[in-house]
Order: sequence, then structure tokens, then C-alpha cells
Amino acid sequence: MRASGDPYLEHCVETAVLLAIIGANSSVVAAGLLHDSLDDSFLSYDYIFKTFGAGVADLVEGVRGKSFSCFLMSLSIYCVYIYIVEQIGLC
Repeated sequence: MRASGDPYLEHCVETAVLLAIIGANSSVVAAGLLHDSLDDSFLSYDYIFKTFGAGVADLVEGVRGKSFSCFLMSLSIYCVYIYIVEQIGLC
């Protein structure tokens, strides 16, 4: 349970769904689902890295302990970065 009384998983799923709705890529959506996992579960950075890759693990670590609005801002910046990289053909 979260401090608000809501089930823990509900918040994480709602975050991931919101990111998917706004068109975030799969790495960002996965990070949204996992964004509280380093602080609120048994998952480690290394486990997330091995299971989901560096991009997801770095996003989760990057938003660790931040407010939801700060989390969304961080992910928005990442989305813009990915868009630019794709547009100039670096990936």
C-alpha cells in the first residue's frame, strides 16, 4: 500500500498507461511501470539493467525519489532526445 492508501501496483500501472497514451516508446513505458521499484521493492538497478536493458534501468535510476511531475519532466526530456536521435539517423 502507498501512503495514500492506494494499492502500490495501481499507481505504477497508471503511470505506464499515461505514458503510453502520450506516445512514449516502450522503454519509457517500462520505466514508468518500474519507476518506484528501486525504493519500494526488492528490485535492484542491476536486476532492472539485466532484465530490461540500460535505457530502462537508467531512466528508473534517473527519476528515483523524484515527484511525479519531476518524473514526467525527466521522461519528456528523454522522449525529445530519442526523437532527435531518430530524426538525425543515429539509431
